[in-house]
Amino acid sequence: MPACYFLLLWLLATQAGLQEAVSLARQGRYSQARQALVGVAEPQDISQKIAFHRLKAAIASGLKENSVAANEMRAALAFAPANPQLLVATAVAEAEAQQFSQAIEHARSAPNNAAAQALIGGIEQKQGKFPEAVTAYREAIRLAPTSEPYRIALAATLIEHQAFESAIALLKDSPKSAKLRVLLGLAQYGHGDNAEAQESLEEAIALVNGFLGELTR
Repeated sequence: MPACYFLLLWLLATQAGLQEAVSLARQGRYSQARQALVGVAEPQDISQKIAFHRLKAAIASGLKENSVAANEMRAALAFAPANPQLLVATAVAEAEAQQFSQAIEHARSAPNNAAAQALIGGIEQKQGKFPEAVTAYREAIRLAPTSEPYRIALAATLIEHQAFESAIALLKDSPKSAKLRVLLGLAQYGHGDNAEAQESLEEAIALVNGFLGELTR
């Protein structure tokens, strides 16, 4: 039988193993997904190599093996070291593995990326570096001014560190939403502006009720 026939069978088996692993990982069956990859060789195409290591990273993350996941993401990144999405994804994996210095280094290598800046802010906050966290969160908001999660993260950080005036200024200048109005009320209470805080919290309740009313129409 020709050698090319056996090569074709091997390629088909490899492809089938990859597809099965992807399907199992999507179902959250990570141990079975890893088993499906046993004996599966790394693909030759660069984009497929990246996807292969990202799959292995997702499986490791699902199994709570955060250091392994970070290693797999670095392996993927090695094939496209300037790719912003890969840089951020690698930084996220490293942060989950508490490899903070590497995570910050990779996040900073992703230019003009709001998600990267927000990740840096979260890491700096965990490490007790309040000014650095605020700077990073503000940059994330500058890059993605309509993103509510970044405003929430910055406001919560400011309130936690009793920078109430800065939190109030930020939140008053933000789009109205129930979550942001609750934070505004908390900041105003912390600042001693009880009447304004009550008004903000009532506004938050009204926003929630309005949203629920829209859902029931």
